[in-house]
Amino acid sequence: MSRSYRKPYFTICGGDASEHNDKKVASRSWRRLINRGLRHADWDSYLIPVRCEAPNNNRYQWGSDGSNQLDTFPDCWDRQRLCYGDIEGYERARHWHEKLTRK
Repeated sequence: MSRSYRKPYFTICGGDASEHNDKKVASRSWRRLINRGLRHADWDSYLIPVRCEAPNNNRYQWGSDGSNQLDTFPDCWDRQRLCYGDIEGYERARHWHEKLTRK
């Protein structure tokens, strides 16, 4: 890993967690909902539950929600900070970008 290049990606709204754990929890909750329905089923009117009825299957609640964006510096917001005279904010963004692109 010491020779690999770390691309300057950042996640928009969620964390940088993997989707694997979120999908595993969602699959377990759906399976539990089906098993609970089979145990207490009224066989005359039983319907298999839909996946979106299970808890933790809302994609927007997952920790990995969001997509990766390639960070460029200076972007339009950084240039706007500089035009408005916010030099501290510009330097903060530059420092954050340097930390993100470290090797």
